[in-house]
Amino acid sequence: LRKQINEFLSYEESSCGSIMSVDFVTIKQTNNVAQAMKTIRRQGKLAETINLCYVVDDSKKLVGSISLKDILFAKDESIIEEIMEHDIHYVFTHEDQEEAAKLISKYDITSIPVIDSAKTVLGIITVDDILDVVEEEATEDIHKMGAMTPLDGSYVESSTMSIIMSRMPWLLVLMISATFTGSIISSNQEILVLLPSLAIFIPMLMDTAGNAGSQASAMVIRGLVVDDMGVKDFVKILIKETQVSMLLGFVLFVINTLRIGFFMPDVGWGIAILVSLTIFITILLANLVGGALPLLALVMKQDPASMAAPLITTLVDALSLMTYFLIASYFLRL
Repeated sequence: LRKQINEFLSYEESSCGSIMSVDFVTIKQTNNVAQAMKTIRRQGKLAETINLCYVVDDSKKLVGSISLKDILFAKDESIIEEIMEHDIHYVFTHEDQEEAAKLISKYDITSIPVIDSAKTVLGIITVDDILDVVEEEATEDIHKMGAMTPLDGSYVESSTMSIIMSRMPWLLVLMISATFTGSIISSNQEILVLLPSLAIFIPMLMDTAGNAGSQASAMVIRGLVVDDMGVKDFVKILIKETQVSMLLGFVLFVINTLRIGFFMPDVGWGIAILVSLTIFITILLANLVGGALPLLALVMKQDPASMAAPLITTLVDALSLMTYFLIASYFLRL
C-alpha cells in the first residue's frame, strides 16, 4: 500500500497516472476462456470494472483487450489471443488526463489502460473518472475564456481574496492595453471635430467587432479541444472565416445602412454607408483574428483559451477604430 501511495504521489497533478485506478483485470494471452473466467472471478471482486479486461503477454506487456461479453459467448477451449481485440487505445502515466478523456469520448469506450514506457499496464481510467475530468477541464476553460485564473476550489468555498487575485492579472493587462485604443481616438480628434456624429457609432462598432471575434475564437477553441482541427488546418480556417465574414458583413452592411438612413435622417446616408463599410471590414478582420489567435497560441505551446480569448476583444477594438478613422479620412480627404 505504501508503495502504491508513493507511486501516486510521484505523478504530476492532472496526469493520467494521478487519476488511474490500480484495481483492474488482466488476462494472459495464452489462457483459454475457462482459465480467463477463473482469473476474472479471482481479480474481479476488487476491480473497478470487469466489462473490459486487458490482455498481456508473459512479460506483462499490453497486447490487446477483450470484453466480458466476448468471453461469456466463446467456447471454453478458445484461446484468448485468437478472440481478443488487437487494436487497443491507451495512455501513458505522464500524459495529461484530458488526453484520456478525448480517447474515451472519441472511441466510445468505457475504460482505457494506463501504461508505462515498457507498455506494462499500471492502471485504468474509467468513464466515471473521466466525468470528473471533463467537469474540471470545462470549468478551467470557462475561467480562462473569462480572463480569469482558474480557482482551486468552488466559487462559494473560495475566499474573497483568492477570487480577487484570480481576476486581477488579466484585468490589469487589458486595462493597460486599452490605453492603445484610447490613443487611436485621441490621435483622430480632428476627424471627430469635423464630423461629431461619427462618435455616436464608436461603441456599436467596437461591440460588433468584439462579438464577431469572440464567436470565431469560440468555434476554433472548441474545435481544438475536441480534436476536430489543428494547426494543419490553419489555411482552411482562414478561408472558412473569410467566407463567413463576407456574408455576415454584407447582411450587416445592408441592415445597418437602412437603419441609420431611415431612423437617423439627421446623420445622412453618407455617414450610414461609411459606418456600414467599417462594419463590413471589421467583421472580416475580427473573424480572421478570432480564428487565427487560438492556433497561434497552440503553436506557441500556450493554452488557446487562456491566451486567445482575453486578447481578442482588445485587438479587434483597436482594429475597428483604426479602420473607422482610415475610412473617414478617405471620405474627408484628410
